[in-house]
Amino acid sequence: MEDIQGIPLETESIRGHIHLEYDCPEIRNALSDCSALLADARTKILLDSRNLVGALTIRSCSAHDFDVVIKEYRDSWISRWKTRFQPSRAQRAWKNASILFRTSIPTPRPIAYLEQKTGSLVGKNFFVMEWLKGTEEIRYPLMELSGPPLQTLIKALSRFVAEIHATGVLHHDLSDGNILFMPKQEGGFQFFLIDIKRVRFCRKIGRLQAVGNLVRLGIPRGHQRDFLTSYLNKNPGLLWLWYRLNKIRFSTRIILKKKLGLKKLAKKLKLQ
Repeated sequence: MEDIQGIPLETESIRGHIHLEYDCPEIRNALSDCSALLADARTKILLDSRNLVGALTIRSCSAHDFDVVIKEYRDSWISRWKTRFQPSRAQRAWKNASILFRTSIPTPRPIAYLEQKTGSLVGKNFFVMEWLKGTEEIRYPLMELSGPPLQTLIKALSRFVAEIHATGVLHHDLSDGNILFMPKQEGGFQFFLIDIKRVRFCRKIGRLQAVGNLVRLGIPRGHQRDFLTSYLNKNPGLLWLWYRLNKIRFSTRIILKKKLGLKKLAKKLKLQ
């Protein structure tokens, strides 16, 4: 169990916190302009959509190379206005990552968060985390594997999700794009939660809420009952109907959004 010790990081244009282990002049200087780092030709762009995510290597004062991922939150005007009353998305990601580490839930190690303020509002904000090389999103093997390899992966995934729910961790965007995995040398898989700004910590998660939280995972239709059985560690009974109802409702909402072009409209109006 690791305690994330953050210390203030502040210049004329930014403010935030940095992990004590990464605090040195070279890293502070590099992170003082995350926009420049993301625009650098040596940075590997992992995502350029609603948010911008890039992976790169930074050398510290000890001549040690740190592999990091920088996520720039491209906030809508609504999200920026909300920072008058609540932390920025980068700060929430930092806080949640620190709590996950204390509770031994695997997630990339948080390195820093940084904010640029305009008046009382946060403008650009960045979350810097460890780059977990060798991992990939769970969505790809769920689509590509079949037979026993797929069954083994689904069972391992179900146990991972059951464990995080048992500790009171509820990820409100628990999709297969927000779980990374990599095979272990000794067999089995290691999973990591990402995009954790929407993680909430509860004393106890009820069964209906927990099962409803599973529907964003892209489990193939023919394996969904087995997944739920493994997750519950027993016959799902009526919870299977609850899962399917929520799954159909979620899928219908996604289809309607695409047909009506609501996502494109929201992007055009800068609501996302």
